[in-house]
Amino acid sequence: MNGTNFTDLALLLPELILVGTALVLLLAARRIQTARLATAGTILAGLVAGLVSYWLWSADPKIGFGGMVTLDGYSQFFKVLIASALAVTALLSERQ
Repeated sequence: MNGTNFTDLALLLPELILVGTALVLLLAARRIQTARLATAGTILAGLVAGLVSYWLWSADPKIGFGGMVTLDGYSQFFKVLIASALAVTALLSERQ
């Protein structure tokens, strides 16, 4: 059986950033007194995930996890789109 290496995990880096931030926010929700910190963390995670997706964008498709994950232009576009939508949603949910 083939082991997972770091190049396979690099293909999932934007998703790992978003999931990690969501877990930290869920675990720290009781300690966070203001929503501004949670909003800033969510926006920062969305922007970092979008930038990582854009940075990994290349002309040649990459395949990882034995062909189960493919990184191409189509998937990168939707990763950037979803990360941007997360950041905009966090901005719009902030109370004035």
